Amino acid sequence: MARERIRIAFLIGSAEVGGAEHLLLSLLRMLPANAFECSVICPSSGPMVAQYRRFAARVATVGKRSFLNPGVITMMAGLLRQWEIQIAHTCLYLSDVGGTLAARLAGTPRVISHIVGHNFYVTDERGLSRIRKRWLSWTYRWVYALSDQLIAVSDAVKTDLVGRRGIRVPERKIIV
Repeated sequence: MARERIRIAFLIGSAEVGGAEHLLLSLLRMLPANAFECSVICPSSGPMVAQYRRFAARVATVGKRSFLNPGVITMMAGLLRQWEIQIAHTCLYLSDVGGTLAARLAGTPRVISHIVGHNFYVTDERGLSRIRKRWLSWTYRWVYALSDQLIAVSDAVKTDLVGRRGIRVPERKIIV
């Protein structure tokens, strides 16, 4: 009797050539096809779309619209429901927010966010720039609190998530 494959959707806000995009491509290539059915939701422009299509069971594109667009979030939630996704895996800032919200709207059982940097770390900014960065930092940390698991690319990112003032992410949710 064959075991049912785990249905995972990768939501990434870029299809350009970069580190996060290559990380996703590596996951698509390396996850055993007999254990995982992989889908991707990404922008329609960028050279990585063709690469994702080579290794994913399905690729849905959102055009050039932002993952923060309410229509895109609703569309992604509909796809996650239709595909009966069991794990939503987000990567990059906008997909962390829009993808996590879409997954929660869809009732996806598990949400994993891959954190590739210090999201809107406030340094020497002043005025509106400082306020904007603090608001964005708070927003991302709130979204990370909605995730079941976070994957930090380094110990420094993990330390930042756990220790920065404001909304702190519980250490137990983070792996490096």
